[in-house]
This record gives sequence, structure tokens and C-alpha cells, in this order.
Amino acid sequence: MDIGIVFSIMDGVARVVAIEHTFIGELVVIAALKAMALNLEESLTALTILGNDRNVLQGDLAERT
Repeated sequence: MDIGIVFSIMDGVARVVAIEHTFIGELVVIAALKAMALNLEESLTALTILGNDRNVLQGDLAERT
């Protein structure tokens, strides 16, 4: 499985680095919460947190499902 690191979190959107081979709409797990990939950039992936984003912190691991 691919694992990335949360670079920043703001307004329910987590920006993750080092997570590769992610598809738009794919579910990703961050800090026991589910997130959905919505924007794929060359170096960052933006994920929408599905739930309360207060439990997600910078440096948390993001894992593809």
C-alpha cells in the first residue's frame, strides 16, 4: 500500500505529499477517518476529509485503501 504524509490541513481539505498512484474519488484513510481524493497535483494530493477534520494533524500518515 502507498503511504503519504499530511502536509497541511485546512477547511476539511488535507494536502498530502508522497502518496502515489492515487485516483480521483479514491478513499484514503487518515487518522482513522476516511477521505476522498479530489485533486491530483504533481507533488501534492488534496483529500476531502469525510467527517470531523479536527483529529487530523500535520504529519499524520495517509494510507490508500
